[in-house]
Amino acid sequence: MRSTPLTIAVVLTYGRSTRLPGVLAALRAQTIVPDHVLFVDNQSPDGTWQQVEQLAAADPDGRVLGLRLVRNGASAEGYHAALAALLAQGAWEWAWFVEDDLVPAPDALEQLLASAPAHAPTTVALVSAIRDPAGEHLLVPRGTLRARWTGTPCIPAPESAYATPAVPLEYFGYLGALVRLAAVARTGLPRRDMLGWFDDVEFSSRTAAAGGAWLIPSSVVLHDDGMPAADFGDGFLDRLRRLRTDPPLGALWKNAYGFRNMLVWGRANGAVGAVRAFAYWLLLSLRVLVGAPDHRLLRLRVYARMWRDGRAGRLRNAPPVAWSTLAEHRGSVADFLNAHAVRYELSPADLVEHRTGSWPGAAAAGQTHS
Repeated sequence: MRSTPLTIAVVLTYGRSTRLPGVLAALRAQTIVPDHVLFVDNQSPDGTWQQVEQLAAADPDGRVLGLRLVRNGASAEGYHAALAALLAQGAWEWAWFVEDDLVPAPDALEQLLASAPAHAPTTVALVSAIRDPAGEHLLVPRGTLRARWTGTPCIPAPESAYATPAVPLEYFGYLGALVRLAAVARTGLPRRDMLGWFDDVEFSSRTAAAGGAWLIPSSVVLHDDGMPAADFGDGFLDRLRRLRTDPPLGALWKNAYGFRNMLVWGRANGAVGAVRAFAYWLLLSLRVLVGAPDHRLLRLRVYARMWRDGRAGRLRNAPPVAWSTLAEHRGSVADFLNAHAVRYELSPADLVEHRTGSWPGAAAAGQTHS
């Protein structure tokens, strides 16, 4: 009888084909090796899928699997499709979200599975600490939820919590999270229409509420692209300092959709009422007036539309590539969103363009190989 549960590492990737062999090598070097590794290609343009096919073909144990999706729906749709495929397969107990820019320490998975919360049947998620190559704790979603007038309701776990064996969480990001698939079957897949930021908070807060989610600080995953938590700061003056910048217009979709997603999530669970939603909108508007490099009026219109859509629980998404044309659009922001709206009629199975690798279980008989 095996002493560890069946585990699959899920590597969501877009445009980073050269990193995938290193990620796979780090997973193979684990003191407890995942039973399978699933690469999920979000319709990369750079030969990523060919790299996945090569890694699967070269794997002597048949552990490497791949999915290529029909479009890039960011992390929300990528994890939605991946988890739907894993649940349909029914072959694994845990899914470990690694992504293409993470390198887990050799004992990262072992530390998660050896932790005390891992042995509790109610535990739904175990989450690694994310640090940079120098060992600095990075600012990533892990912590508790509390309504606030400034800043999001997400309160990061303090640095002191990382000195304890296990820290209870009310939300967490995808990076380095080990999630029990039975809990996902009960609580539901990530919302694929939550394009942009806050999709992970919506999914993880819902999942954590179904049992227990825990940060395991002894499990470390390295990430070379992030902000040290010590540099961020969560005081009032820190938040004022962050008002001095607003992203380029073509990248504004991340902030805009994230703001809207937070309001949709907060409206559904009571965490963000009408007055707080208005306060958040005022804060974003102040950032535009103080720090926007251009198109101030258009940015104000975007945030006003996202405020109205968020309060109405409405999620409509123009794809990120379309935002480069926003300044030339003649009409309202709502017209722009409707004209470029991503449609979500496809089933999770129809989101998969190709599969590769030796998929286990009965569902594998119907798989499509590229």
